[in-house]
Amino acid sequence: MKKRKITIYVLAITILMLSVLFMGASCSSSTANISNAVMTTGIDANSLPIDNVKVFPLDSIPYVTAELHNAPDNTSITFVWYANNQELDRFTISNDGVSDAPVYSYLPAIMTAQPGTYSVEIYVDDRTKPDTVTDFVIADSTTSITNAQMTTGIDANYLPIDRVTKFPVNTMAYVTAEMKNAPVDTSITFVWYGNGRILDNLTIGNEGVTNAPIYSNLPPEMTSQPGNYSVEIYIDDRADPDTVTEFIVQ
Repeated sequence: MKKRKITIYVLAITILMLSVLFMGASCSSSTANISNAVMTTGIDANSLPIDNVKVFPLDSIPYVTAELHNAPDNTSITFVWYANNQELDRFTISNDGVSDAPVYSYLPAIMTAQPGTYSVEIYVDDRTKPDTVTDFVIADSTTSITNAQMTTGIDANYLPIDRVTKFPVNTMAYVTAEMKNAPVDTSITFVWYGNGRILDNLTIGNEGVTNAPIYSNLPPEMTSQPGNYSVEIYIDDRADPDTVTEFIVQ
């Protein structure tokens, strides 16, 4: 009988120890997550991206923005920047008790002096795997496309009359953007997609103008089907689009 009591005590202690271990494991596993990471040329007053950019010129300041969700107090977010697989910089911030919020970081212009393939990883707390990895390119050029947005029309100066993300079927969809630091004979190509297939493309020349607004439009007959649409803007013969702008036809 005495032996049985000892066995019961040992069993109880073992169960208690396992419970503590599982509780500890549960507490150390954060519910926080990072999503919708986007490269952009800047952020607005709400820390949201002003555009979606894949290619940046030399000596520019690339920003990454993302969404933090379900973060408990004292959550840390670390941004690690790379160029050609070499770490350039890292930056850690705290959520300051905010559960859901946009987060961002940027790479100083002094660190984008070399062309190549760059990326930024975002980590939550002490995780060994990043929540997001976002690739981008620093081009061997000073030309850039920024502030791409969808609009229902343009004014006399080729500027957007509004900013929209949804269009009704059978309407004209416009994209506008800003071209900067373009040398003579720069070409700009717009490629339009609807539900995963190419709908149209248009190439224009800068006609010797260095800085100017640019635009393209998708005719109403090409927006007859509801779904997910997008437009990519390319400079010259770059393999990667400078900007990608998504919109919905419904």
